[in-house]
Amino acid sequence: MTAFWKTLVFVPAVAAIAGLFWLSQRIPFADAQLPPLTKVEESPPILDLAQTVSADLTSREEPPSFSSSESESRLRADVSVLASDEFEGRGIGTDGIEQAANYIAEEFRQAGLTTDWGNNGPFQEFSLMPAFSRIASGAPEITISTHETATDSSRSQPLKLKAGTDFTFLLRSDRVPEKCRVVFGGYGITAPEWNYDDYQNVDLTNSAVVIIRGEPQFYATRQQSDAGHPSRHASVYAKIENAIAHGASVIIVVDSNSQEHSSTSVRTTPSGLLDVEFSQNLFSSAIPVVHCHQEVLSQFFTNADLPPIHELEELIRQTSVPQSRSMNTIEVDLGWEKSKHRHLVKNVIGSVEPHDSESGQTIVIGAHYDHLGRDGWGSLSLGADGEIHNGADDNASGTSVLLEVARRLSKHRDQLVHRVLIIAFTAEEVGLRGSQYYVREPVVPLNETMAMINLDMVGRLREKVTVYGVGTAIEWNELVSEGVTASSLTAEFINSGYGPSDHAVFHEAGIPVLHFFTGFHPQYHRPEDDTEWLNISGMLQIADCVTNIVLEIGSGRRTLTRSNDSQTNLWSDLIAGGLNTDSQRRHRGLGVRVQATADSPGVRVLQVLPESVAEQAGLKPHDRLLKLNSTTVNSPSELQTLLETLNLEEQATLEVQRRSLILEFKVNF
Repeated sequence: MTAFWKTLVFVPAVAAIAGLFWLSQRIPFADAQLPPLTKVEESPPILDLAQTVSADLTSREEPPSFSSSESESRLRADVSVLASDEFEGRGIGTDGIEQAANYIAEEFRQAGLTTDWGNNGPFQEFSLMPAFSRIASGAPEITISTHETATDSSRSQPLKLKAGTDFTFLLRSDRVPEKCRVVFGGYGITAPEWNYDDYQNVDLTNSAVVIIRGEPQFYATRQQSDAGHPSRHASVYAKIENAIAHGASVIIVVDSNSQEHSSTSVRTTPSGLLDVEFSQNLFSSAIPVVHCHQEVLSQFFTNADLPPIHELEELIRQTSVPQSRSMNTIEVDLGWEKSKHRHLVKNVIGSVEPHDSESGQTIVIGAHYDHLGRDGWGSLSLGADGEIHNGADDNASGTSVLLEVARRLSKHRDQLVHRVLIIAFTAEEVGLRGSQYYVREPVVPLNETMAMINLDMVGRLREKVTVYGVGTAIEWNELVSEGVTASSLTAEFINSGYGPSDHAVFHEAGIPVLHFFTGFHPQYHRPEDDTEWLNISGMLQIADCVTNIVLEIGSGRRTLTRSNDSQTNLWSDLIAGGLNTDSQRRHRGLGVRVQATADSPGVRVLQVLPESVAEQAGLKPHDRLLKLNSTTVNSPSELQTLLETLNLEEQATLEVQRRSLILEFKVNF
């Protein structure tokens, strides 16, 4: 399960954790009450078992027996191999994750699955740049130089800035332009409520924009309700979002010459550079963002016969007028190769074909097989220092249950009228990349996919298993209840199809989902997540349950009807009607899909329709809609009622929370 990264969002005078949608649901609080944990002593040594299983891969000829003892032996063997030190924590870019993919593919073949689904046999391969690298490869440099068209008098020696010494990364990106012109963007603020816009008279297209931290003094003191405190425009996050929206290719953040408006509580390097990184998924589009000291750039500007930054900042403070301008005589060259950071990764795909070759629809069963490698990004062990994170529960357990379910379904293919697609997803820990790629490039059309069942962290069964997505199909509740009872499980049902694993991507695509999860534990995303903690018998119970559910729908005995529960997902004519172009009837639809959240105010925006009222206003997925015309919104039904009472001739106001920011949007219907 992905931690979706230790991401910091910082505002002047405070360093706040940016809780991504997934992160808030994934990492338990330190004082959370967890069920008691005990080590399971019956597992044989991992190394011996790995050698035994590897030697036996090609020798097995008889079909597997499904007695409890033999099923448990297979589960224990699979999880011990996948979570062995030889597989190096199955981190992206390691030899271990390649070994894991090959092991899974061979087990698919041994189980009799069809494995010619990918662009390389069972492998659906694609290229991936990890979202972050803790150590910048090759000591990246930024070169600032005068343009070849500059006059002799304005020419200056190139300025080379080294990562870690002269600048730090605030956001990394695979989108690295070779060269781009430089624009001074003032404070990088667009504040229509105060008639102030640093970008009003400049074009940021294909530019490296230089922006100052904080905000001008006149702006802070003009705020009537919170005079003297930083505004919502002052955070670095807000500045990055604004520059991206205006088309910038690179952002260079510099300190304010007036330190009273720059945060001093953010973690910094010994030289005073910001030592934090944002997640790519915080932004609508990720571009390179770095932080360096103002005096470094100011000296170069002066040498190139351009006004230094501190003088431009002082002009803004004195005149209350933006001083943004294009620095036509200088350009920026980002001296690092994006291709060096790319990895070839692969989903592993097999299928159980029904006895009738003219198959109906397809059921997907999935589990991610990647983990953190050696102290990869997402580790919660601060002192691990390269130690292998084997990820026995996360998610060697889910992958092993996936293999056992595949074997069982293969034995019962004569009962199937629908295909069952078995997918071991890669790159879940770096942002659900494997499942996202599959949904973009499905091997079976999504409109022929009737359900997706996900297995993530299913190895620590204690009091109960949690099943997400029960509200995404009308029949799920009854089907899952029957499967749970038949497998002697106790379960907690959660209606929502959203959550911190690969099933959420399929739910976004409109497919009914289930997600099995046995809970967090102190070993989560730490080197201690090893096989001795696993409940193998509990994994077998979950395998039984999933097999029973899949056979019920895969045999055609039961059908699935996608749920349209308005309290889970409001997707009615009223909400989706933002695309209505009938001039005789103006529609109150926002063009959003929303979800109620019990743990916080407002409703979460799940989807924004193209060309809708919401998109034109600036709403984005994962925004939290708090108020409509000053009236608090606590549920989708409340939003619907408020929309029905709107005067369409008047402009409506939406109050929205976007991460740590409270934003206000004006809407015209």
